[in-house]
Amino acid sequence: MTLAKAPLRVNRFGVGPVRVSAADFITEHVLRLIREGGLQAGDRLPTVDALSRRLSVAPPTMREAMRRLEALGVVEMRHGSGTYVLEGAFRMVLPNPDPGPLASETVIELLDARILIEPRLAQLAAERGTTGEFIALESLLGEAGSHLSGDDNSLQELNLGFHRAIARIAGNRILSQVVDSILDLYAGEQLLIMQLFNDRRGDHQHHLQILAGLRGRSPARAGQLMREHLVEIRTVMQGRLRPTL
Repeated sequence: MTLAKAPLRVNRFGVGPVRVSAADFITEHVLRLIREGGLQAGDRLPTVDALSRRLSVAPPTMREAMRRLEALGVVEMRHGSGTYVLEGAFRMVLPNPDPGPLASETVIELLDARILIEPRLAQLAAERGTTGEFIALESLLGEAGSHLSGDDNSLQELNLGFHRAIARIAGNRILSQVVDSILDLYAGEQLLIMQLFNDRRGDHQHHLQILAGLRGRSPARAGQLMREHLVEIRTVMQGRLRPTL
């Protein structure tokens, strides 16, 4: 399918067709190629030149579209090696790759969203998680515990990885991707709070308690612990950001 023959799409109100933009068309085609071709994270895509010939678009247009996909975490362009599929290719909910500095009220709203979503996901994870998944969570927290006095970024990645993992274990792909997107959006602000308030051990203890609730197959307990944990984070962040709210 070439760009000149790109399909018309009914607009979001269902009234009349609208023509797909070049960037949208190329993005959709690459995503279709990945999904229908059975490609997995780490697989290499055809070259930019090959894709541009396939779609009858100029190579610069194709490269720009691939950079857009790279910013979204769908592909990775490695100089001298090729373009490779990333996990983001299989996500239905993607964060803005360049949101800029988040307003203080937006950070609080993101946390409010987490408070609504993550306790329920913890409940589902307690019901649906396997022994192997809980062992993997325990291993992740063990690694986090060894970083309590170490590098901020490594600890941050492990802590947020704990929340991401629970969302995945819960088994709802859309909500899991929503959590991923929220964590991606406000990771910088959360890192700042972790550095300023420096309650690493308290945060780690909360995570261990949540894991105990999960392993005990206690949905109500796991959900309550997750809620208390997130409410405390929100309280700390609101206190820090209060002058700008």
